[in-house]
Amino acid sequence: MLILDETTASTTEEHFADVQEMVAAEKAAGTAVVFVSHRMPEVFALSDRIAVLRGGRLVTVLRTADTDPAEVTTLMIGEGVRALERPPAHRAEGRPPALAVRGLHAGSATDVSFEVRGGEVVGIYGLVGSGRSSVARSVSGQQQPRAGTVEIGGRPVTMRSPGAALRHGVAYLTEDRRREGFVAEFSNAENLSLVTLPRLATAGVVRRRDERAQVSDLIERFQVKGGPQTPTRALSGGNQQKVCLAKWLAADPDVIVLDEPTKGIDVGARLNIYEIIHSLSQQDKAVLVVTSEAEEALLLCHRVLVLRDGRLVAELDAAQASTEDLIRAALGGAPTEDAAQGGDAA
Repeated sequence: MLILDETTASTTEEHFADVQEMVAAEKAAGTAVVFVSHRMPEVFALSDRIAVLRGGRLVTVLRTADTDPAEVTTLMIGEGVRALERPPAHRAEGRPPALAVRGLHAGSATDVSFEVRGGEVVGIYGLVGSGRSSVARSVSGQQQPRAGTVEIGGRPVTMRSPGAALRHGVAYLTEDRRREGFVAEFSNAENLSLVTLPRLATAGVVRRRDERAQVSDLIERFQVKGGPQTPTRALSGGNQQKVCLAKWLAADPDVIVLDEPTKGIDVGARLNIYEIIHSLSQQDKAVLVVTSEAEEALLLCHRVLVLRDGRLVAELDAAQASTEDLIRAALGGAPTEDAAQGGDAA
């Protein structure tokens, strides 16, 4: 018997083919394989039967050929899958860009240019080494670009630190929540108020009543498990991620950069975060989502930018594109004509 417990949780899509090949070989050799995963496409690609658990109990066992992702997700979380629909049509056309990136050279990214308008969710998709995280970190003060400009609200800005970026209305959610997303020794209350402490303080002294009110509101709005005094490190990965996201959104930024916002979290928390991202676009925020999952890029975004070898090679309409279009562009092929917006960006 071979048990694979979240084997692909921290990997990207291109590595799944190796797992799939290995599982097929083990099955052919007569090995019984148990594959534990929160990634629905992988579960359906690998399994013959699916055992669904919720709240520590077995809900049911289904033949994979007789079910679909919507049914399995509903069984897992006990409710419908509203958040798995594409976001409603945005109202960004004709608006000036909230974020404009011109000729950015940073990390492994080379000469990248794009715009994001208020009310729009734009995705950045690419394989490992494509430069997607370099772009996200450079436009949010996490690292300094070698060349290029970043404009916020039509004005060129220099962001030498995350604090400077926040003063310009830009927030960044890291892809590594355990190392960079929260302070392990802090409680939920301390982590949730960390970004907004200056506005909660008078002469350097935190107004505890205001802090408690803000923290209680964030815990309720973002459905964070545990109370204000619960150590954030004791939460599940999904609830830790909601704490990380909530603390930045408490600052009410105009531009939100989300680097792998659902990496390594369960389906229920993933749906919560999808709903939050969709609501940000309805609040006219400009949202940039970096993801290594093609399906997620299409579910979350209005447009998807594809990077390959550090360069922007395609811009796709998420309503027209397929996962195959994104993967093909990331690997060097051309997307379908309907999916492309303005042709190949290269």
